[in-house]
Amino acid sequence: MGQYYLVVNLDKQQYLHPCRLGDGQKLLEFADGGATLTALAILLAKDNGRGIGDLHVAPPDAPVERWERDEFKRVRTPHAHLVGSWAGDRIVIAGDYGNKLPESEETLYALALRTFEDLSVPLRELIGCDPWLKERLSPHSKSLRPDLIIRQRGR
Repeated sequence: MGQYYLVVNLDKQQYLHPCRLGDGQKLLEFADGGATLTALAILLAKDNGRGIGDLHVAPPDAPVERWERDEFKRVRTPHAHLVGSWAGDRIVIAGDYGNKLPESEETLYALALRTFEDLSVPLRELIGCDPWLKERLSPHSKSLRPDLIIRQRGR
């Protein structure tokens, strides 16, 4: 079967579940730069929002800034506070085959699933705030390649 993993923040007691972000849960299934690593980058982005190519989001009640124009506005989302929220924290990629924790009968993987907060859905929504990321990391983008689609005759 293989070992399954979670990306775990030890300090905030939160985690990312690769399957809930559209990736496989084995290490090499999500380590290819898909949605899980994109979500991790968003969580670690300490200085986000200062340049082109950043994830431009803001809380729903944030005022419109002078530099925001019709074609370039920050997306208002209740999850904007998560951007950069893991910067400086202790992060571990924990496997279900890991050693039991000291003074515990379970692994970090099991403890995280049982008691930590899963940020996968809010991060999936944050990724969807950026049109380029949304298209690139949609569930079909990894599995469907236009050059490999076979069309029926007459269609």
